[in-house]
Amino acid sequence: MRRRCIPSALTAVVACSAVVCAAVQSCITVPPPDLATSPEHPPIIDDDGAVPVEGTTLGAWPATLSIPIELFDADASFEYEVFVDYDPMTTVAPDVGPILVRIPPNLVDGGIYLLEVETPAAPLDGLCHKLEVVVAHAFVSVHTPDSVGGDSIGWWVGPNGCPTSWQQDGAFPADAPYDGIQLVPDSGGSE
Repeated sequence: MRRRCIPSALTAVVACSAVVCAAVQSCITVPPPDLATSPEHPPIIDDDGAVPVEGTTLGAWPATLSIPIELFDADASFEYEVFVDYDPMTTVAPDVGPILVRIPPNLVDGGIYLLEVETPAAPLDGLCHKLEVVVAHAFVSVHTPDSVGGDSIGWWVGPNGCPTSWQQDGAFPADAPYDGIQLVPDSGGSE
């Protein structure tokens, strides 16, 4: 009876060895999976750190602008454009740019890169103008960042200040009367 146990035990050891060898072989021959890539991030403007401060009305045209850009990748690059009185209906090209900025990793301080922008020549008409800088991963057209995204910052510049009615996003002064058809929702009452 002892003779039967030895061949059975020997067979079991050989079978286990074969399974272990196959498992080791499959672990070695299967290539590692591709590492997940992190999504690209747009450049973000730190509005509070910009010089001059965003949203202020400037009495004199600035020669340069200092704009802190937050970057999520140490070796990131981005583009910027500068506009004076951007109008989506008539502006066909930026006043400056697009300019590609490639940043060596040692120039990014805590994820912030200080972008120094030279502004275009000041308009000589003495009127109020909107100065705007748009940053983007890349641009697909004038003033339009690609799908990764972008950010913008702007200032009003006028030798004697700018009327507050000009400093809005709409096409008309803030106090202009509404001249369209006013829709009144149905109260749902009886007829």
